[in-house]
Amino acid sequence: MANINITTLETPPGQKNIYTWADYIELLALQNLDKEISRADVINRFQERKDLGEIDPNIISDANLIGTQDDKLTRFIDDCFRNLEYRIGAFGDNYPFTLIEKGKVLRRNENLSNLSKLYIFLLLAANLRYIDKKNGNCITTMFEIVSLEALKNYFPKVASTILFGANHPDADERYKGKLSEKIKNLAEDLNEIHLIKEEDFGPHNTGDDGLDLVAYIPFTDKARGMLYVFCQCACTEEWDKKQNDCSFQTWDSKIDFTCFFSHMVFVPFCFRNATGDWYNYHRISKSILVDRIRLYNLFLNNLESLENIGELPVVENFLSQKETIF
Repeated sequence: MANINITTLETPPGQKNIYTWADYIELLALQNLDKEISRADVINRFQERKDLGEIDPNIISDANLIGTQDDKLTRFIDDCFRNLEYRIGAFGDNYPFTLIEKGKVLRRNENLSNLSKLYIFLLLAANLRYIDKKNGNCITTMFEIVSLEALKNYFPKVASTILFGANHPDADERYKGKLSEKIKNLAEDLNEIHLIKEEDFGPHNTGDDGLDLVAYIPFTDKARGMLYVFCQCACTEEWDKKQNDCSFQTWDSKIDFTCFFSHMVFVPFCFRNATGDWYNYHRISKSILVDRIRLYNLFLNNLESLENIGELPVVENFLSQKETIF
């Protein structure tokens, strides 16, 4: 694998989300030669470096905050470090970082467990804007495999899973090639009836129509009706706009389903506030969100499933690169 080029860490996140900025601080700590980043470093990064330009005032403005723009920035960074404190408690010993000096410095740990490396992989998957496109595509492909193993851990052992994503190299042969054939095979596996014709999608359409993973619990008979879930994997900040791509309402015109089913969205983001609640519950629209903490916990009690993923060379490659951030 080619080196992962992290070339834009000098450009802070444009989002207003504290959890995104907490990720950014973690990336700075990973890439810095000192293996740490302080609260003061982060503040000075924006106050002293003119080459970064002005910060979007919408990011740090809050009607409930008073004081200068610098005061608001300081409070915002404090909130980011409180979010990091939550992560220490949520991810425990496998969190790749430690807060030292009374919570004012984030330091990368020397010894990283396999779960720590999984965390770093999810961190990278959540921040593809800082990674070159070639390696970004590799990460999104690997994220589907990680999500698939997590899905297997969530369902009982009697369940079956399908990797439906567009021509995924690890997919079963029945789920490669024309989308129309894949949908017909899916309907057959679910003991349902497909409603599509090849011309509905075109002979060269090998996509996935927004469906990445399927899990189902079969009965011993072939009668219609069983429990299953459709899943979408999304590494983009606009995941909420994709979450219904695999919903019952979207797929009901393609397959005649016997009953309603749930749909899940797997994202690499730690979509939490400092108390562990959803950062913004209203972005979740009738879907089951599986974020970084849920992915982590699905592996925590099934450590052997990490072996099914194989090594994450993208993580080792990333950790081998260091640069002085300041």
